[in-house]
Amino acid sequence: ERSYNKRVEMEEEEETFKIGPIVQKSSLRDLITKHPWDKTPLGASSTWSQTTKDLVYSILSTDIHTCLFLGPEYVLVYNDKYADMLKSKHPAALGVPFCDVWTEVWPIFKPIYENIWASGTPMHFPASQLILSRKGYAEETYFNLF
Repeated sequence: ERSYNKRVEMEEEEETFKIGPIVQKSSLRDLITKHPWDKTPLGASSTWSQTTKDLVYSILSTDIHTCLFLGPEYVLVYNDKYADMLKSKHPAALGVPFCDVWTEVWPIFKPIYENIWASGTPMHFPASQLILSRKGYAEETYFNLF
């Protein structure tokens, strides 16, 4: 009976965005499940391709800082580790275009993402220095960018 009750609760929770039962409980899983995606450039999660849903499922299943920039607006979807990296920008960053979340580095990334979007060719920038404003002030940071 306990297992059955847990499954019923999970089904009710996942009504707006179904995420497989294997993904561990996390604050981002809950936020993504309940997010009003229909009010974002991505549209209702029920209209997302299976590939997009699988990608979201994958990032929630990993224990490293991971995010997706989806669609031509590069809408941000991320996991708990990435939320830690966002600092004060979380949770407002969920479902928001990259240019509105990371305004301080958008001029650097805009041509890179446009090239990736147009060519379909992935890029990798190891140990990249970025000046980010994650706590209300500019700070020097280093990230491996894929």
